[in-house]
Amino acid sequence: MAKIEDYNSVKEEAAKPDKLRRSLITSNRGNTRKPRRYHMDETKAKKLRAEFKKTGVFQNPYRKGGLYFAFVQALADLGLNEEHEFKKVKHQMKLVMSAQVNKKNQNFWDVFAKRQPRNALSGRDINGRIIENAMILQRLTGFHPFGEKLRQLFSAINIYKDSAGLPKFELKTDFKNYQSVKPINEIRRNKHRNASKKDE
Repeated sequence: MAKIEDYNSVKEEAAKPDKLRRSLITSNRGNTRKPRRYHMDETKAKKLRAEFKKTGVFQNPYRKGGLYFAFVQALADLGLNEEHEFKKVKHQMKLVMSAQVNKKNQNFWDVFAKRQPRNALSGRDINGRIIENAMILQRLTGFHPFGEKLRQLFSAINIYKDSAGLPKFELKTDFKNYQSVKPINEIRRNKHRNASKKDE
């Protein structure tokens, strides 16, 4: 068996139904676990790329109702390949998530906004969680490449800083191919800070 180094090493295993996957990833504590699936079937990816090329409408690859879907959809709605201020992205996310409800008939924005941090002292507020999830969607390496589905669509999330040091976001969709996808992050050093309340 090939050496288990990153997601590419377990990609074939991750594509199997969960109950059929083997525990291949060893944690720092020595425990083994099954790989999670972060990619789409390439047939589906090709179909979504073709649909985008044909219609000009970005095909969001994430599950509706989820925060990743809402963030990506907000950027798509605001305009592809353009930088958008945090407050505008947050507002558009609210519109997207408020239009969807869970099995308890609760809209997803209310559920997200009311969620309490696990740690009252170190936990992030709602703005911090949005920024954190944006950076999570930039991950393309290791065993948890959350941005892999975007990369399969030759796309990525870019994060810039405005003159006040606050984040601006872009859904870049004009990469030439899979290999050329490289997200930009200008706020990485400040990744634990929360956006100010005035930007809500």
